[in-house]
Amino acid sequence: MHTAIERERAWARADPAPIGVLESLRAALPSLSARSRQAAGFVLSHPDRIVGMSAARIAGATNTSVGTVVRLCHAVGLPGIQELKLRLISELGLGRIADSVPTDSQGAATLARIIEDLCRTAAALDHDLIERLAAALGGTDRALLVSSGTSQPLAIEFGNWLSSQGRAVSYPTDSGTQAAVSRQLGPSDVCFAISHSGVTEATLAPMRTAAANGARTVALTSYSGAPLAHLADIAIVAGAAADGARSEEMASRMVHHAVLQVLRTLLSVSHRTPLPKE
Repeated sequence: MHTAIERERAWARADPAPIGVLESLRAALPSLSARSRQAAGFVLSHPDRIVGMSAARIAGATNTSVGTVVRLCHAVGLPGIQELKLRLISELGLGRIADSVPTDSQGAATLARIIEDLCRTAAALDHDLIERLAAALGGTDRALLVSSGTSQPLAIEFGNWLSSQGRAVSYPTDSGTQAAVSRQLGPSDVCFAISHSGVTEATLAPMRTAAANGARTVALTSYSGAPLAHLADIAIVAGAAADGARSEEMASRMVHHAVLQVLRTLLSVSHRTPLPKE
């Protein structure tokens, strides 16, 4: 049986999907199984709906299975449903705000790209998964937030908010304290890592310790193939590409901030508490 990392490497070696993923699906129809053709037909008929659906919801709508949906993605050279949705967003021209702003205004162009990044995130985000992450945080006895570098301000802000809601949360800024607190976690606790790259050892180590102690591990990162994504019980993968004015890390930070805002909303609604005034 292949491990998740081996599958990721296999997908990375596969030929990329053609520019037109819908045309690629049409071309592949004769070679697909009956159930895969059923799922492909739904994608071809409702591409605009697909971008807001999880693999489970697509499977339910087509009377197939999540495995069938994932295999359909593999058939066109894509590793999974998130990549399929991102291709569809691009192909359908969704979220193209930058085309409508003045070309001589760098500020307006940057703001438009940020809005586009958020539009793509809203469409491609696995909302079932983020609801599970919110439920894990909402039902925990204690949460530990681990982060480092440029992801740390996000963790501090989110930790401050959790604390203001009366939740038991630790969000130390130094790796030594993060490691020490992770050793105190147990099965009723959650360790939440926020990391753009998902490869920083100072962030991975407390997650491994927490998992070994039986705590749930959840993560927010930019890359599905990162060690952090494979390590976490629940991993939210969301990010943005670099552009002329922003590095990939800077662009992804805005997306991560938006995802954390979604978590705040879900946690507030679930406990029927008003959002605090900023």
